[in-house]
Amino acid sequence: MKKIFTVLSSLLAAFAMTSAVLAADTLEEVKKKGVLTVGVRDASPPFSFLDRDKGQIVGVEVDLAEAIAKKLGVTLKLVAVTAAERAEALHDGKVDLIAATYSVTPDRAKIVNFGLTYFKAKQRILAKKGTVLTLKDLEGKKIAVVKGTTSERNLRAMVPSATVLALSNFRYVVDVFNRGEVDLASGDGPALYAFLQTLPKDKFEIPKEIALADEHYAMAVRLGDKNFLDFVNGVLTDLKNSGEAEKIYGKWFQKFGAPAPAIPATAAATPAPAAAAPAQAPTAPRAGGAVVRKTDAAGRYVVISLRGVFREKADVTIFDMQGEVVCEGTVHSVYGDDVYVDAIGPRADQVASGFGVGMGLSAEEAKKLVLSRQDVLMNVKTESKKEADQRQKEIAADYKKEKEAREKYQEEMTKTKMSLDYQYSDDNYYHGYGGSYYW
Repeated sequence: MKKIFTVLSSLLAAFAMTSAVLAADTLEEVKKKGVLTVGVRDASPPFSFLDRDKGQIVGVEVDLAEAIAKKLGVTLKLVAVTAAERAEALHDGKVDLIAATYSVTPDRAKIVNFGLTYFKAKQRILAKKGTVLTLKDLEGKKIAVVKGTTSERNLRAMVPSATVLALSNFRYVVDVFNRGEVDLASGDGPALYAFLQTLPKDKFEIPKEIALADEHYAMAVRLGDKNFLDFVNGVLTDLKNSGEAEKIYGKWFQKFGAPAPAIPATAAATPAPAAAAPAQAPTAPRAGGAVVRKTDAAGRYVVISLRGVFREKADVTIFDMQGEVVCEGTVHSVYGDDVYVDAIGPRADQVASGFGVGMGLSAEEAKKLVLSRQDVLMNVKTESKKEADQRQKEIAADYKKEKEAREKYQEEMTKTKMSLDYQYSDDNYYHGYGGSYYW
């Protein structure tokens, strides 16, 4: 009994502590501690990347974050995060804000609050000059892309005849392309433009006519952190209206030779922020996430990562919102923080939005994670229901329109048929009797 009480107390303490972090007014907390901690990437030029000469992370997002910190009158601290760690860093209170080429998606919007879009990127193609003119030219080609990204998913969906070579990072993608081992490379436009500058001049290009998908980058805060989000959006709006944002983009995009607004040659550089803390790789294959929706495939669900990195083919356990086991499953595929999981067992059909999913976690650890993320899971459940209800309304509306159109068509066809029948009869009478006939 004492052991059970201790475990329960630990879980409740963890839940209370996490809830306090999530419920806190970040704007006031940042002012009080005098430091704004921002999660950024360390290899996404020109947005945020490690400048090895300076030993600091720099780029567009760093300058935008510096402007926010300056407006607050606090010091900026950068923390390098991977794509899979972005939401986790927010939820665990490791960072106050995420500014890390975070693309806005309906599923991600269920677990974080996004601010204004500060950049609209497009998925592009890197090719030898003159070899690609339309999307059709990608068919049957061998194309390199970063594994587990939305770029890989988009490519497989839009060009199913292509042979997709999925590699662990963008540097490898560019290297195999440069060596001629693949026909094309694909990824977000800004990153491709940056790497294009490292390739032999006048031999390669990024055809501007081809865009596989749009990616809207936005900063993210914890769910319900409205005051802080309004402040961040206000600073970004001021930067845009004053022309400072244009200078920031111009400075970094021109550095990598990518198209950018013209700016004065004497534009002042943003003061260098404090050095970033290095990103820490997971010590073990352990991860947790939340079910956000069901797919068209039987028993397959989309899970968004809340902690750690999911691995393809790994075994997982699915829990309800009270932390009780529902069924087992396996990871079918992983695209960044979007994880596709196949539920297995007699209760597989009972899996619902807002349920937790654990990989490599004990039952106790999984329950602790579920309890500590109740606000997130509940938001996922609520927003997923709204989406489902909206889809049902749209389906019903489409069915009604289709039915009305079908009935109208049938009515018109009936009238047309009657007209043709009468015309046929007239012709019959006319030709049969060799003269006119009047009704």
